[in-house]
Amino acid sequence: MTRNRVLALLVIAALLFLGALGYQNHVASQTKPAAEKDTLAEQVKELKKQAIELQARAHIVAAGTAIYTRPEVQDNRTVAQVKLPADVAKGLGENYIVLLTMRYPAGGYPYFNCYWKKSESGFEISVVDTTVTGPGGVTASYTNRHKDYPVDWIVVKK
Repeated sequence: MTRNRVLALLVIAALLFLGALGYQNHVASQTKPAAEKDTLAEQVKELKKQAIELQARAHIVAAGTAIYTRPEVQDNRTVAQVKLPADVAKGLGENYIVLLTMRYPAGGYPYFNCYWKKSESGFEISVVDTTVTGPGGVTASYTNRHKDYPVDWIVVKK
């Protein structure tokens, strides 16, 4: 019985020793030399500076929501027109880019892809069913009663 107690005490002492040794290694790894801390602070400062420069350069020029009304028979020819100020419309594709996000109607299907094309007064949004080949080819009609598809758009200066 004494022998079991001695072994138990030795095991407990060994565990305590290993735990203390592991804690010392953990504390030692957490402390960094001053030079590394300065380098990290400088890196954070540089990243903040870069973020401010990016925010100053890129900005949203215009934003909105266009409603694409799906025709009875989809042939990928119907567009939604978005009008922009003349200087912005002239610079589309060169100084400005358009980002589109399609919101699908209640009931889901059909799912379309949206694209934009430059026009004289702004841009046109085409909502396309990729399974449709267009005039003279395959067309599609859908059972979903919802015909209005909101398309969120923003114009961003490059």
